[in-house]
Amino acid sequence: MKNQFLFIIIVVVFSINATAQLAGTLNTGFSQDGWDATIFGNNDGFYVNKTLVQPDGKILVCARAYLQSQEQQAVIARYNPNGTIDTSFGGGDGIVRSKEDTAINLHTSADGMALQNNGKIIVAGDVYSKTERIIRLNIDGSIDSTFATGGFIDITRENSAFIFHVAVQSDNKIIVCGKERRLANELVEPFVFLWRFTENGVLDTSFGKEGMVSYNSKTWLGTSEILLSINDLILLPDDSILINQTYTVAATSFLMLRKFKANGTFDASFGINGEAIKSERSKSGSYNYSSSSVQQNGSIVTSFTSQDENLMYTTSIYRLNAKGVKDKSFDIKLENPSSIPDLVQVIATPSEKIYVIKKVNPSGLSFDEIHCYDSDGKPVETFGKNGIAVINQNNKSTSYDVYAAVCSNGTIYLASDILTNVGQHLLISNVIGSDSTLAISDEIATNEITVFPNPTNGIATISLKNNALIDKVELVDSMGKIVTVATENTAEIDLTTYSSGIYVLKIYSGERIFQKKIIR
Repeated sequence: MKNQFLFIIIVVVFSINATAQLAGTLNTGFSQDGWDATIFGNNDGFYVNKTLVQPDGKILVCARAYLQSQEQQAVIARYNPNGTIDTSFGGGDGIVRSKEDTAINLHTSADGMALQNNGKIIVAGDVYSKTERIIRLNIDGSIDSTFATGGFIDITRENSAFIFHVAVQSDNKIIVCGKERRLANELVEPFVFLWRFTENGVLDTSFGKEGMVSYNSKTWLGTSEILLSINDLILLPDDSILINQTYTVAATSFLMLRKFKANGTFDASFGINGEAIKSERSKSGSYNYSSSSVQQNGSIVTSFTSQDENLMYTTSIYRLNAKGVKDKSFDIKLENPSSIPDLVQVIATPSEKIYVIKKVNPSGLSFDEIHCYDSDGKPVETFGKNGIAVINQNNKSTSYDVYAAVCSNGTIYLASDILTNVGQHLLISNVIGSDSTLAISDEIATNEITVFPNPTNGIATISLKNNALIDKVELVDSMGKIVTVATENTAEIDLTTYSSGIYVLKIYSGERIFQKKIIR
């Protein structure tokens, strides 16, 4: 990756826009034509690892950047909800660079990022093969000197170890997950590890055995460490821990979900003896990818990408219930198998939508592709074209990886990177999501809803076709916030006390929901 130019792309699938647009299309009211590229990145290799949404709606993206010395630093960018750079973060340019920022001056691969409930940012990764580093940043991106010793934890290991994921439990304790090569039975064998630290960076000896949980993966399937991948670390609502990992043995690819209780003890009640395993016949199985997400009822939706006997990579999406038992009624096979493996991510939203994010390569270009399903795995036809949206920012070809995060109001953010010969920048884009307040058809709104006068400086009357009864009206601002709810006198809405701007009326009538733009 040395001496190549690189853009990072953040695609934001936004749930609110200033004008009605179809779900799965670029939000033309966001920045310039739905995307913006102003932040300079890195010229020596740059890989996005995580995208998060803060409670205030600001967007954090964490990346690993290589320096000319071959060492690595964390690069963390923050954007405001409207896509502008958050100049209150970092050095005024919206970016923290862990090594080049002299006040931090720390190397790290930045493989994982998580938020504590006080808004502080945890970044974890490796420094060298036997040193792992966990850093905490304040809300403004400065190093938090109250964390551990001087703002960071260094863990030196006898064996090569790598942190891949970090998560924060409800009491702000920090969980990191990774793998290491350890001498066992006179052989170097692969181990998966979990470490837990207190809120302020002290090893929590009440977790597992002296703060650590570790298990030998080779005893599971006899796999070699090279083919062990730790794909996801998920914390469930009760703070229990789910690890998603893949292996290949001979001509078969395996995916295993393993569950631990919040205190690090093995949960044998999950699946079969604490494990849920899926296998796929494979020709070589060199690359296996997976992603998991948990629905509101505790069911686990998981993607699994593996190579078939024809050397083509295919992705299936399946579901387990909260006990780890497969739901036989739910089975999705993504079309268009590829000779190149896709890093597919699956996200279950609070509104019971399921997004699957992958890559598509029309005409030799690479774009982000979003599939949208309902809670039963059926395509949401109103999203994109028959449930699939291809995101194209002026034919900018995105890179191999894509990472996503979903806000509670349905906002979806995607991050990936791109190589170009003109420089290295962050590109942020915005697409209307399936649950967007403004993701509607203007024809439906025009034919079935009447709002008069519109624009209005005061009271507007609302009526539905055939005088249908209106049960409830919500007024939503341009950032997706519900500013008022009317359950009585629903035939009118008073905007007198609100600021000038564009709002959306969300109108409930029986089992139907209508939406209409209104201007104050």
